[in-house]
Amino acid sequence: MKLIKFRHSALLIEEYEENKKILINPGKASFSHIGGISEGFLKDLVCIIINENDNLYYDIPALKKIIKSNKKIKIFTTAQIKELLANNRIYSEIVE
Repeated sequence: MKLIKFRHSALLIEEYEENKKILINPGKASFSHIGGISEGFLKDLVCIIINENDNLYYDIPALKKIIKSNKKIKIFTTAQIKELLANNRIYSEIVE
């Protein structure tokens, strides 16, 4: 298993044997130092967890790019963020 810390709050957990990844709190500041998230970046993601209702912990354009590259990804979040994501046509599940 490998943990990668990005700026601010983002954390990537990689599991080698099955090549699966979990991304936690991919916010606006998390990837700005590398020019943001491009399509194809962070492939093999199975899950995103967002636990704070602050755009430092999520970024709608970045989430859309991640989803485009990871069609079967699941997003787990709070009820408040679920509503915000739904308004942007991003499906998520509530976990509190």
